[in-house]
Amino acid sequence: MKTRTVYFIIDPFEDTRCPIAVLAEIGGRVYAEPIPPPVGLVASARIVAEMAVADIREAPSMTTLPDSVGPQVVLGPMHEPLKSQPREVFDALLRLHELPEAKAEIDEALRKGRGDADAAWRARPTVPGFYR
Repeated sequence: MKTRTVYFIIDPFEDTRCPIAVLAEIGGRVYAEPIPPPVGLVASARIVAEMAVADIREAPSMTTLPDSVGPQVVLGPMHEPLKSQPREVFDALLRLHELPEAKAEIDEALRKGRGDADAAWRARPTVPGFYR
């Protein structure tokens, strides 16, 4: 399973962005699941982000965004397997998990990502004399 986060650029001069959707390719089909914008986002930016997500959900793609979303919405890097994703991304994937065709593939991706995280934890350097 491949996932990709869609970001809304809040301030292009400071390169501040927030995730507004997650794209997931499951069984050859791409799904777009919205991520609620941050609470402190001004109303005009929130409306633009919600309109962009609506356009993305009409024709989700892992490689391109609709022209209608404008330059303030960008695709993040492709994630495979799932590793250290923000909480909002995992919450959106859990909502996709409710789809019958997505359950097994998302479970496998989460298991694989967790296994990689556990291996990294076991391989971390330690200080002699401290409990590991």
